[in-house]
Amino acid sequence: MTTVTMENLSTLFRDKLYRIPDYQRGYAWNIKQLEEFWNDIDLLEEGTKEHYLGVLTTQDVPQDEYSKLTNDKWLIENKHYSPIYIVDGQQRITTCLLLLCAIVEVSENIYQSSELNYTNIDDVKKRFFYEKKGNHDLYSMIFGYLSDDPLHNFLAGHVYKIPNSFSVLNEVRTKYTSNLEEAYSYFISKLKDLPFENIEKIFSKLTTRLVFNTYNVSERLDVFVTFETMNNRGKELSVLELLKNRLIYLTTLIPDNTSNADKHVREKINLTWKTLYDYLGKNSENLLDDDTFLSAFLSVYHFPENLLSKQTIRNRRTIFRGFSYHFYDRDYNSYILDEVFTVKNIRNEFINLNDIHHFITELSKNVVIWYELENQVDAEYSIELLQLVLEYNQIYSSRRSIERPLYKMRMFDYFINNPEENKRIKFLETMNYINLIKQIFITFSNTSDISIKIEKTIVSFESSEILDFSKIRKDLLGILRDPHNTGEIISLLRESVKNDYNGNKRINFYNSNFPTTYLLSKYETTKLSKNKEVISKEFLAKYLGDNKHYNIEHILPKAQTPSKGWEGVLDDYNADQKHNLKNTLGNLVRISSEKNNCMGNKSFQHKKDKFYSGTYSERIIASQYNVWNQESIKKRGREILTLLLDILGIPKISKTKKDIILGLDEL
Repeated sequence: MTTVTMENLSTLFRDKLYRIPDYQRGYAWNIKQLEEFWNDIDLLEEGTKEHYLGVLTTQDVPQDEYSKLTNDKWLIENKHYSPIYIVDGQQRITTCLLLLCAIVEVSENIYQSSELNYTNIDDVKKRFFYEKKGNHDLYSMIFGYLSDDPLHNFLAGHVYKIPNSFSVLNEVRTKYTSNLEEAYSYFISKLKDLPFENIEKIFSKLTTRLVFNTYNVSERLDVFVTFETMNNRGKELSVLELLKNRLIYLTTLIPDNTSNADKHVREKINLTWKTLYDYLGKNSENLLDDDTFLSAFLSVYHFPENLLSKQTIRNRRTIFRGFSYHFYDRDYNSYILDEVFTVKNIRNEFINLNDIHHFITELSKNVVIWYELENQVDAEYSIELLQLVLEYNQIYSSRRSIERPLYKMRMFDYFINNPEENKRIKFLETMNYINLIKQIFITFSNTSDISIKIEKTIVSFESSEILDFSKIRKDLLGILRDPHNTGEIISLLRESVKNDYNGNKRINFYNSNFPTTYLLSKYETTKLSKNKEVISKEFLAKYLGDNKHYNIEHILPKAQTPSKGWEGVLDDYNADQKHNLKNTLGNLVRISSEKNNCMGNKSFQHKKDKFYSGTYSERIIASQYNVWNQESIKKRGREILTLLLDILGIPKISKTKKDIILGLDEL
């Protein structure tokens, strides 16, 4: 039977033990929801008027699941507490408990109060948070998660502050623990500056005037289906979160399972999702998105095609071949629920427990690879492999945004199937070479014979079932080294940095499709290696990782009007020539973002003084150039361009031809 009542927090917490079941996601509210919740309480006027919080759906914990409450049995058997699962509404009731914890924390530690509205604070803790088992050093949480959930320990140690419950060594941090911590800190910050009498008013509102419409569903209702049906309320669940519930549900449908294999698989599902959220939330500064990871995994996981619709098969093939960019769409992921892991497929025996077990085993194993690709310094990569991974990302970061998701999937797929470092290095060396060539010579607007020939060669390689790294490099070198192609190659290199908005005379290495950031970075790391300088993982991650720590500085400022210290440098040049001198390769250097913010349009002498304590590229400029003019810019540009030609395998060309590519041929 389903019972329906209206209850506030005080009536809800009468001899009841609440647990979030394993098929639920963790705490997901962010600042937006927290602010709305706080404002609802703040705007609730004094009096007897109540505020409706919504539906709270619960289910009595089935007796065959009491084993999950081993440490709490004394409350159930000796004090007759009723164990309750929260099926829907956990985000709201968890938020209520977090605010209540914050009220207790501020009352005790800021106002040194032992009471709230004449209620002893120890009694508040005993009623809502935890209770001690007599004289034993054992505590049971009144509201919380199952004991094997990382959120259980976090709530006990960091929020409830149960004695002896905090352990840094055993702590697992996930995005959900981060959300709990953020919410708790948010409420502390709101409360700590309020007068104590206002805090007591909030306590009264919270415990007596916020009401839930509570539904206790009978065991005859399918709680897993109920959970999915209720997903349209509150913050939308990710497909990864829904998938956990679905898989657990399917394990309960296996007929006449006498071996308890379904229970073992259910335990494996829970362990898998703990692993997933451990890795997805492991780096608090780089939290990884659920559905982005799931998209990547599904794109490389091989399902029997009889399970998939024709449209899904087409979508998967076009994504894998790089012809589609709907890689991170939530809707794209939904086929895993709509077509693969379905009740129909279980009942028709198209999938079984072994299929589920294999799927979650691969999911658990491959989230580690995904985490390492997104947090390279934490990976056990050699310096050589780390640099190649970062360069792979760097080359692709300058490509059109719709193409960027695809490159991660390709590297992810190869790393899954090839754990050996030497194979990964060979793959990345080849792909970086190919992607660099694509970046420079293949564009939508470029239809030259050489570009078409290069593109056909690469497409043939990428569509082959067996990747022949030696052959593709040999084939591409054959095109680039053919003396009959030299003139067109120079034209294409020039074309790649042309400023389309200002005619053919202007170039722009700073803002074009040319992989300038990659090349300047490669120049730096090549110089460091040749001079046997120590290169750390941390430096590579910052220098090659993104533009957050290092970005490009114009040595000769790009400002229209010459600033102090630069008078006369550009007097003999027309507008096009001035533009090219400022934006050509030799005038650009990657420096720390902090230093770049201070440089501005300052003189070369000022910049030179700062360069002495910078990267190797900066120190070369500081030590080898006394003035900065067109000859300095030409000399440095030719040197860096020579490095690019060497990487591509293009034979040596004259200084005059280099100047054409650099946009300095008319100076």
